[in-house]
Amino acid sequence: MTQRSDRLQLVLEVAQRKEQKAMEALQACRQKLNQQEQQLDNLRDYQQQYLNGLKGAMQGRVALQNLQSYHRFVEQLSSAIEQQQQVVVHARYAFDQARQQWLECREKSSSLNDLVQRCRQEEARVREKQLEKRLEDDLNARRARSGA
Repeated sequence: MTQRSDRLQLVLEVAQRKEQKAMEALQACRQKLNQQEQQLDNLRDYQQQYLNGLKGAMQGRVALQNLQSYHRFVEQLSSAIEQQQQVVVHARYAFDQARQQWLECREKSSSLNDLVQRCRQEEARVREKQLEKRLEDDLNARRARSGA
């Protein structure tokens, strides 16, 4: 007959595989979030460099048409930054969700592991008591045979 701990071990293995998949999903979300944050930083850096260059160009005379072009481009950069900020917000939300899922899977695996360990200890105690009982019965049977 299969021990309870053996049956629970199978459940634990399934839970551990689920935890591993949740960890992989968490790592993928972390990588995606890092990439999106890096992209946002790159856009901000580029905007700052462009504005610094524009200030230098403004020291001299600038045609109205060029000034309008600079202004449109700065607006486009600002819009791109706002869009990227939203992408980062969504990536952070996905990461938080994946982290919560992983934490739940980890907790379940840990609880199942503890349960398996307790079952194994209890099964070992039961086997030990059965062995002691058998030995005691054998000893009593020998005494009864030798005394009779």
